[in-house]
Amino acid sequence: MVSAKTLIEINNRKRKLLTEENEKYYSDLLIYIRSNMSVSERETEEILLEILEHLLEGQREGKTAEEIFGKNPKEYADEILGLLPKEKLTGWISFIAVVAADLLGIVLMISGLILFIVSQFREVDPEIFLIKELVVFLVNLSMSLALAAVVFRFIKKSVYLQNAKAEKKLSLEIFFIVGTGGALMIAFTAFFPDFGPSVTVSWPVQILAGFVIWASVRVAKKIFANK
Repeated sequence: MVSAKTLIEINNRKRKLLTEENEKYYSDLLIYIRSNMSVSERETEEILLEILEHLLEGQREGKTAEEIFGKNPKEYADEILGLLPKEKLTGWISFIAVVAADLLGIVLMISGLILFIVSQFREVDPEIFLIKELVVFLVNLSMSLALAAVVFRFIKKSVYLQNAKAEKKLSLEIFFIVGTGGALMIAFTAFFPDFGPSVTVSWPVQILAGFVIWASVRVAKKIFANK
């Protein structure tokens, strides 16, 4: 079975063969379909590659994407999305696990770096309250996933907007939602009270642990992407 990563690489190579007009039509279609997070990634890439190959065949015969797929690409894209299977539960679990591990690694590295910088000016207490940090992490993870879903929804909505004023309004809405969400995450992390059992973890250990987790995620993604 060809992986989604391989299909994307093939798609990227073949898309270079499109004319400027056809490339614009197809790229909008691709972004619109890919921005729907609820459908199977591999099945999505398979159908996108099939569409591209059909378009290239028509292009060799002198046809445009509009002549092949119609003058209403949004309607065509919605039809395709309606045919694609939903992402399986195992796919969602894998996705959330990767995001969680990635976030944990980054948080640990940033926390260790902050401790290192502050320690150059005054004595620091590297005490970590386990239950508190778990609650903060889970809340921030949930908010990150929610913000990602919102951003993808806005991207999908923006693809076929024809009105410049509407596009500007949508951009401001995205900026406001992401900015507000980010500010709430920072505030929650900074002001959530300490409680529960605690352990002492020095800044070098935090940075090293964070880097190991972050690097492991990247290695695992490369291994599984090629399967």
